[in-house]
Amino acid sequence: MADHGELIAERLAQLGFSQYEARTYVGLLMSDDATGYSVSNATGVPQPKVYETLRRLVERGAAVRTGAKPARYAAVAPDVLLRGLEADSAARVAAPWPP
Repeated sequence: MADHGELIAERLAQLGFSQYEARTYVGLLMSDDATGYSVSNATGVPQPKVYETLRRLVERGAAVRTGAKPARYAAVAPDVLLRGLEADSAARVAAPWPP
């Protein structure tokens, strides 16, 4: 049976997150404040890819940057993330079609 982190990553993939985004988000959830290097080591996301993935998570509202040098990141609480995704989805559904 898959562990809790894998289940979260699978659900995020169903919501449109890439595999790297989902794994990186779960890695951030498991740590209080993490560098890209530590997230890469914890999740298996290749180090060259983890920094771009962290940037995308920040843009999507799934993570926040908490430090400058070295850059540190934290996950947004899952309930906050899900509310944001729900609001975004509802706005897209309510938008006039065709655009």
